[in-house]
Amino acid sequence: MSIDIRIWGAASGAAVVALLAGGWFVGVQPALASATESAQTASSVDAQNTATTARIASLSKAAAKSDALEAENAKLLKSVPTILKPNTFIRRINEVAALDSVDVVSISPGDSAAYTAPEGISGVGASSLALGTTDPAISAANFTVVPVTVAISGQPDAVLQFTHDIQNDERVFAINSVQTSKSDTGSGVSSTLSGFIYTLKR
Repeated sequence: MSIDIRIWGAASGAAVVALLAGGWFVGVQPALASATESAQTASSVDAQNTATTARIASLSKAAAKSDALEAENAKLLKSVPTILKPNTFIRRINEVAALDSVDVVSISPGDSAAYTAPEGISGVGASSLALGTTDPAISAANFTVVPVTVAISGQPDAVLQFTHDIQNDERVFAINSVQTSKSDTGSGVSSTLSGFIYTLKR
């Protein structure tokens, strides 16, 4: 009888072990494998999200930089346009003169000349142009220089202000000579500004 009990006990123990083992393979092990796989998937998704976020940030910075470059390019196009636009420049001189309360006596653009070298342009000395060292991308094929003389009259402070404003306006007017004389009547002065405007083909 005791032998039967031991056999029964052994058989029952084996059945329990088998049942537990079956439970492991059927339930616990797949669940753990699924959890591990889910963790790996979550980690992969996190890494992908991080990479995507970095990419978006990079694109945002590039877009902002592109906007800044476009704004800078627009500014450069105004300062040194691709074509002469003499009427636009003359109109701007009159606008600045009106703001500074000076009278424009005359505006005399000269003949345009192709850029040749830092030593001079079409016979005009480098000391007159004061160009100094230039960018190697600038050449006679794309860079043009136009001499301009502007005669104005007004009160000394107003003439001085106009000279400053027009030289620092949106379009480059490189003044290299200023001749001023007192007016025959009153306290005003007459001034002649000589300089250059430029065009650059892009």
